[in-house]
Parts: sequence; C-alpha cells; structure tokens
Amino acid sequence: MDHVQFRSLDLLGTAVWVFDLEWRLIWDANPAALRLWGASDLGQLRRRDFSTMSAATQTRLSGYLLEFQAGRTVEESWSFYPDGVPVVVRCICRGVEIDDGRVAMLVEGTEIPQEQIDRDALRMIEALRHTSLLVSLYSCDGLPMAAMPQALTPPSPLMAASRAR
Repeated sequence: MDHVQFRSLDLLGTAVWVFDLEWRLIWDANPAALRLWGASDLGQLRRRDFSTMSAATQTRLSGYLLEFQAGRTVEESWSFYPDGVPVVVRCICRGVEIDDGRVAMLVEGTEIPQEQIDRDALRMIEALRHTSLLVSLYSCDGLPMAAMPQALTPPSPLMAASRAR
C-alpha cells in the first residue's frame, strides 16, 4: 500500500489509519482518524510520539505482528488518550505491506460511545494489560479464554492450546 492508494479511504466515515510497527508512528490516516486522534492534519498526527509505549503494549503489538504474518486479523478494544482525553475504540487490525516493503498495521477503529462503556470493567482491563504479572482466564474445561500480552510471546503453550480448540 502506498499513500496514493490510501487516499481512497478518505471517503469513509470510519476512522482508518496505518501504524508503522517498526518506527512507532502513524504512517497515514484518513480524515475520520484525524478527528478520532484529535489532530488538525496528517502532519501533526505523524509527529506524535508513540515511542514511549509500555512493555505490555510492545508485547501486544509483537503478538499482532505474528498474527499478521500468519494472515490473521486481530479485533480488540484499545484505550487511546489523544490530548489526554480517554477514547475507547474497537479496532480491527490487519497487516499491510507499506511502500518500503515492511509490514505495518492497518487499523479500522470505531469509537465506543461513553454511555456504553462499563468504567469499572475498563479500568480492570487496562490495569491487567499493563501489569508485569501473567494473568490468564480459563474455561471450566481448562481451556484458555484470555491471556496477558506476555502470553503472546513465542513460544507460548497457552496460545498454542487456545488455537488448537
């Protein structure tokens, strides 16, 4: 994908952006994404510093890259803080090759309305995503249902068992 191809996404009302996983920056974004991120223009959004992400976020994105390399899509909720204001977004993420041949993350994001957010659950999820402890949720049958980002780091028997279901 190059920037010219990406311009066709400018017509969408849904926020779509490409995040460069290696350089940790937004490579491109449509106008709806600029609004979601609270940016006045693409240049301003590209200059934002995403280099200080937590170890848990780095691990989470490394796991995404493995999913993309296997041809899979990842769908999760993320909390972003443009200008310090929390925004909860349901993200559908796919790997996409950008013009220099590297794999980046194409994100289609839909903001979750504030009235639909369970604040207590959101705080708990965010706390779990950034803890250094390994926390997992299992079904009554002993099958893993959810795991911390650290569980995505290969080799992970937990994720292997989950995919075998």
